[in-house]
Amino acid sequence: MLHYMTETKSMSIQNLQALFDKAHEFKLRNMDVACTLPFLEDCNGNTPLDLALLDDDNADINLGNCMLSNIKDYPYLHSGPLLVTGVIRAFKYGVPVLGDFLDSRLVRSPHLHCSSLSRKAIK
Repeated sequence: MLHYMTETKSMSIQNLQALFDKAHEFKLRNMDVACTLPFLEDCNGNTPLDLALLDDDNADINLGNCMLSNIKDYPYLHSGPLLVTGVIRAFKYGVPVLGDFLDSRLVRSPHLHCSSLSRKAIK
């Protein structure tokens, strides 16, 4: 759904924000775990973020900004490897929230014995 709406430019910022808000309200099995909207690849290898920032003629910086703003607090590595191209494009197009998004990804891994990672701004 996110792919189609992004690619066809049929999603407004307000509708996308409402979708994220509704997903964040939903709790899984009455637990205190918010639902997330996964940013997966389509059959062409593009995520919704990739499609929002596709090229110079079709880059929707506001849509990319909204997406990064809403996924910055997702769990550790959630769709992380799939977002590389979108993050590079966000640099290229100067998406305002990119620094906050990258900063939020600097988290201590519960899987590694490493105390050197901490939240420090990359701006």
